Amino acid sequence: MSNESILKSIEDEETTIASLEVGLLSDLEPSSAAIISDSLSSLSLEREKQLLDHLINVSEDRFDVNFDELFARKLQSERPEIRELSIKGLWECNERSLISTLLDLLRKDDADDVRIAAAIGLRKFSVLAQEGKLLDRDSSNIYQSLITILDDDSYETENEFPIEIRRRAIEALSPYDDPKVHEIILDNYHSLDEQLRASAIFSMGENGNSEWISYILEEMENPNPEIRFEAVGALGRIGDEALIPDLARMANDVNFEVISQVITALNLIGGPTAIKVLKRFLQHDNTNVRSLAQDALENMEKEQLSIEEISNGDLYKSAGSSEEENEEIFSEFDEGLEDFDE
Repeated sequence: MSNESILKSIEDEETTIASLEVGLLSDLEPSSAAIISDSLSSLSLEREKQLLDHLINVSEDRFDVNFDELFARKLQSERPEIRELSIKGLWECNERSLISTLLDLLRKDDADDVRIAAAIGLRKFSVLAQEGKLLDRDSSNIYQSLITILDDDSYETENEFPIEIRRRAIEALSPYDDPKVHEIILDNYHSLDEQLRASAIFSMGENGNSEWISYILEEMENPNPEIRFEAVGALGRIGDEALIPDLARMANDVNFEVISQVITALNLIGGPTAIKVLKRFLQHDNTNVRSLAQDALENMEKEQLSIEEISNGDLYKSAGSSEEENEEIFSEFDEGLEDFDE
């Protein structure tokens, strides 16, 4: 099937999106991407959204397709919904040319949802910068641009950047481990706005500095489940095995999303003690919790954790606690399983 043929199929609204041979839209030459992008603009908004959504889903499931050229073209769409989806479609694209585009969208786009998506998209480049995988000038450009957005003295932040955009900009900046970033995270942690506090806690995990652990642990008892969710996720991203007992204690949380985040955090930390805790989740009364725990365990198995390591007699010691302390933790865990209301 040629590009012309697939375009006809796309334009035919009676043809289901799922039945399209979208592999033909993979690895397009720039000239072909331009033609197809222009053609897609003539579709109804709903049809074009459905197509881009499908391409995103396909790219998550398959490693043999790459729709970056098409998504990059659609960043120029007149439809904000399409620009937003296109940013999400470029989630694996690390081309440095994308940095300036995302910064421009963050600063100037008329649609808040596009600016939010742009800020989220920039975070992966901040991570690359901290890993030494970006040119210094690109790293500096991202850092200075985000600092400017977040600095009330250098920008009319309250007027130009709603809280949802501001919080995503904080998160995008958070991988940079320097005093100015620490100050911004801490200032927003002390904010009266719960959304900004949630983003500050998320950012503590992204930043990864051990100085944040005491703040995060305190928020594990916060009455707001969004805050507890972010605190658990932050511990997972910091990745210290000594934090596993604190995560195990969260088995008695009354919020399903928080418990699912505990499982994700244990998966991120990994190791034999995390596996031991995840196996306890297989006894949970909630079917969805058991399923998530099983998926996490299978993911660890794919990462080739050896059976010998899992069954090692020093499991408890690997988490930095004594066997007696961990037995107490698992006792609390088991009580939590009984208390959780499916």
